Amino acid sequence: MALTARTTHPSRYMRFLEDYPVYVLTDIWTDTLGQNQFGGPKTYVVQTALTAVERCMLMATDPGDLVLDPTCGSGTTAYVAEQWGRRWITIDTSRVALPLLPARRFARRPDEGGAA
Repeated sequence: MALTARTTHPSRYMRFLEDYPVYVLTDIWTDTLGQNQFGGPKTYVVQTALTAVERCMLMATDPGDLVLDPTCGSGTTAYVAEQWGRRWITIDTSRVALPLLPARRFARRPDEGGAA
């Protein structure tokens, strides 16, 4: 058995990064930067991007699951839950947050036969 530059002993094989089509996995979601649920500047300091909430919800729940949001805010979690067929409960004590929830347009995604 002939030894190559990648082996030092017949029973050992050294692997190098350049030998495989790989890329570094990160936990940074660059596609959610600068977004918010209204597609423009943030109205509230704690506003969260729809994309981020949607990604988390799709990773952690199945259609029909119950989603609890104990800090409703502007209703982003409930909005995303409704779009993706999840049931939801949201809670907030703020007088500012409570009127926002009914004002949001709750409809299924167009690809599921709902209104946009």
